[in-house]
Amino acid sequence: RVGGTTAAPVVKGDLTVEAGVIQLPEVPPVLLPAEGEALLWQARPAADSDSVATTAPPAASPGPPVIPVDLEFLLRCPGNLWLRGQGLEVELEGELTTRLENLQPVVVGRLAASRGSLRFLGRVFEIERGGADFLGDLDTDPILDFALVAEVAGTTVRIALTGPALRPDLVLSSDPEMSQG
Repeated sequence: RVGGTTAAPVVKGDLTVEAGVIQLPEVPPVLLPAEGEALLWQARPAADSDSVATTAPPAASPGPPVIPVDLEFLLRCPGNLWLRGQGLEVELEGELTTRLENLQPVVVGRLAASRGSLRFLGRVFEIERGGADFLGDLDTDPILDFALVAEVAGTTVRIALTGPALRPDLVLSSDPEMSQG
């Protein structure tokens, strides 16, 4: 739905994702050495002030005026939206509301894992529960809460992945309990 005025346009709507794939990039091989320092270039000694002309960067020209837009979309994912890569194969479902506040995107809602698995440490862990809660601006990580389980030689092994997406906590546990080390 589009409305409002040219000075204050309004764009609102609903979008349903019937099917899709979010492909996670594979982690590249580590480029840094295991020990020591990584040196990408050698710094040059400072040049004499007489030998190099210094110029100030050009002043930024003012751009066109920014028109505030009232923008809001409800994104519905009824299922069949897959997160794949890095050992993950997870089906997501849920709703996210996306809008602009002070010209900054804001995402609020939850995507839940309805089923799926993770290949980790040579085993396949099935999802018991899981989801990501989006709490606002894009500078705020989604909050993860996932529980995965695998049976290994009569032992139930669990992985709990919780916390901010960029700094999650990973906890391994088992039943019966195993020693650490």
